[in-house]
Amino acid sequence: MAVSTDTLAPLHSLGLFELVVSSDLLEEVREALMEAFHVDDQDASELLAFVERISERVEPRDVPAICRDPDDDAVLALADQSGAAFLATYDHGVMAVGSVGSCGIIHPISALQLVATLNPSVKAEGIPGTTDEDRSRWKYEDGGPAFDAARAMVDWLLALPRDRQRGREMVTPESWPNFQRVIADGTAAELTRLIGHWMPKVRYPAPGMAFVFCPRVHPEQAEPFMVERPQAMELTVITLVERRGRWLVHSMGPMVPPADLGLTAYSW
Repeated sequence: MAVSTDTLAPLHSLGLFELVVSSDLLEEVREALMEAFHVDDQDASELLAFVERISERVEPRDVPAICRDPDDDAVLALADQSGAAFLATYDHGVMAVGSVGSCGIIHPISALQLVATLNPSVKAEGIPGTTDEDRSRWKYEDGGPAFDAARAMVDWLLALPRDRQRGREMVTPESWPNFQRVIADGTAAELTRLIGHWMPKVRYPAPGMAFVFCPRVHPEQAEPFMVERPQAMELTVITLVERRGRWLVHSMGPMVPPADLGLTAYSW
């Protein structure tokens, strides 16, 4: 379940889940943190030490071939033989298995929502993925100027370091220092690398404000996939505001409440 200690700690302290790990899984997590997400060795060790403190270690007795990626079979064997209720993953290859034994395979945000349904106190903790804001009066549009501005911003980030100053014209003046900082420390490159898909429907939570949703994908996900039913997923949300008839990018990450920008929401 790819979430931070800020999410795991309050959930665990509420007694809402038991985490099961194996030696192979811990080693795979370490490799992913350092190679795919560029976490340094000390931070990776601290996160894994925390995980080990709150988890039960189970070593699978055997590892049958189930998944299209043999490296994932050890995780599926752990989920099955430990008696886990669910396996939360972003990996579409693992999701395609559906279930193993009595263990269901679901998206991490679906897991958080499931835990929140079972215990309402989770929402009081402010756990990401468990909010229930009212979107009933939001406005929607397929494509349009806000969508085009979001695409242009990502295209510019992908082309860096060429034409570095052009971004100043594409973002709000107050957010330009933040974008300069994440470009300098490499965070922007990691963020744009995760944007592989676009939802063409633009959401307008307030007058002069728009959200463009970009579903995140696993770093190794290369094949196209189709969502055939309602599915919780992790998103990069590009927040834009309209200034003097132009749509400018304000942030890339979680949704920004309209009140944070001094705007009155249609509903929130």
